[in-house]
Parts: sequence; C-alpha cells; structure tokens
Amino acid sequence: MKDKPVKVAEARPAEDLIDIEGADSLQNYYGARFNGWYLFKIYLNKQSYPLNYKDTDVSYDFDIFDYNIRFIMPPFIEFSKGSIPYSDDERRLGVFRFPKDTDGKYKAGVPKNDVKKQLEKFKNLSEKELRKMLENSKVLTFEAFRIPQHGFEYISLSDKDVEAISKLTDPGFAKQLKSEYDNYKKQKMTEVKERILSGCDYLLILKQVLDLEITDLEEASKITDGIIHE
Repeated sequence: MKDKPVKVAEARPAEDLIDIEGADSLQNYYGARFNGWYLFKIYLNKQSYPLNYKDTDVSYDFDIFDYNIRFIMPPFIEFSKGSIPYSDDERRLGVFRFPKDTDGKYKAGVPKNDVKKQLEKFKNLSEKELRKMLENSKVLTFEAFRIPQHGFEYISLSDKDVEAISKLTDPGFAKQLKSEYDNYKKQKMTEVKERILSGCDYLLILKQVLDLEITDLEEASKITDGIIHE
C-alpha cells in the first residue's frame, strides 16, 4: 500500500480540499494563501542506510521519495463575471486564456454549446468588422505551468517501517528515529512555505486583473515574470 502524502502541520480544517489524485493541498494546512499549491510524493528508488544503532552495523532499506510542491490551478476560479470551472487535464496543462467582451471586461469564454452559434455569427461579419474583431482579440494569458516548483528528496517512514525498525533495534530507538524524521520534514516544508510566501501571489494578481482592479498589464507581467501577460 502506498503511503499517503506527508502531513505538514498539526491541525487541518474538518473539510479537506483534496481534488488532485496523488496530491495533498497545502491550503489544508496553511490557509487560503496556498490555494493552488499541491504536494506530490513521488517514488524514486530504494536505498539501504545504516541505522547507527549502538555498536551494531544494522541497516534498513528505505523508500526514497521526491516531495514535489507545485502550483496547479484550482478546480474553478471566481471573479466578478462569475466562475470558470476547469478539468483535471486543463489544470495539469497549466495554460489559461481569458478573452474580453465588447465592454472590455474579461469573460469566461464561449460555452461549448454556443460555439456553433458564434461561428455562424462570424460568417455574417463584414471584412471591416472581422478585421476590427481580430485587432481586439488579445487575450489575457496565465501560464501557470511556469510558476517555480519547490521540493526535496527524502526517505519515507511509514508505521510499517517504524515497526520493522523497532524489531531490528528497540521501540525507543524507533520512536526517536520517527521523531527526527518528522522534525526534518516539518523543517523542509517550512522552508518551502517561506519561499512561496516570499514570491508573488499569482492567483490573487490574476483575479485582480480579471476584475480590472489591476489594469496595467505590463506591470502585472513584470511582477509575475511574464507568467501573466497579454
């Protein structure tokens, strides 16, 4: 049985926000600022390490994992014009485009069942009208896949592993090893948390642009290193 993704805080809300298979939402632990940030625990290999138990040469085969933390668009995004749902495939691809309506406000795009109607409408446009529409066809683009990822490689230490090590050594030693393991993971996750907080809040900036609270797109692009751009 595979281990569940590492738990990184002592408390979590009663309602979990787990919606990506194989991932753990950091919003469960750190709050709304971490909406869209997920932890993936990816198996790498198995390695044998000495346990340094007393004067013995006893060792144990540990599973090594890549604890990878990256941004994935939430299942839907809400702004003044409504909400836009996204499929898992769209979220994992990480490229999102937001066109504007005739009033210059961002819209959720054309529903699939309206595409045919829109195509019929375009057929009736004059060349001048079509050219004007194309000139104004710039769309806001959010390249979420480019947001820097974080992570570290480390062993996994499940209850089954602790029990096996306890039999090779003693219960007190295994308990101490588990405590050191948990403390190290917590320390590494705190470092990741601080790196995320030190960067810009991409999701917040996107919503502010969609709501026209931020209208200087060059500045928004500069702040986000071109991840949000027109």
